[in-house]
Amino acid sequence: MSKKKKYIPLLILFIFAIYCSLTIGLSLDEKYHLLQGKITFDYLFSLGNIDIDLARPSTIIEYEKYYSTFYWSLLYFVTEIFPSKYETEVNHLVNLIFSLSTIFGIGKVSKELFNKKVGKIIFIILFFYPIFLDICQLIVKIPFLLLVMCGCFT
Repeated sequence: MSKKKKYIPLLILFIFAIYCSLTIGLSLDEKYHLLQGKITFDYLFSLGNIDIDLARPSTIIEYEKYYSTFYWSLLYFVTEIFPSKYETEVNHLVNLIFSLSTIFGIGKVSKELFNKKVGKIIFIILFFYPIFLDICQLIVKIPFLLLVMCGCFT
């Protein structure tokens, strides 16, 4: 099989992942995370001059005690670049980019540790494992996992 034909199934999978991330709709906690990202983003760019407790509504849980809000600030910044009409789609595409990067990183590490065939198998398993794609319960940990994968190659 030629090299070009080898990448056709992968291209179809990527197109399908992009399609799914664009059509999946809004989840329950996306607005909350974007608000948390906005608060942290404003705090970072004010160089600590605003009181974060006054900026946060009383119904917001202090989420940053448990997870870093840097990812949500980055996500808020990227979604603010585009019109608010496409906020959900951009949010899902950013999550998809981080997820696919992490899957590629894990596939590369497993290829280095084991062999090429095992790396491909792990890549396929993780690609079809729904936790790694788009909005999910693990999306908070995926940016950290991506950094770990990048650290393995430096």
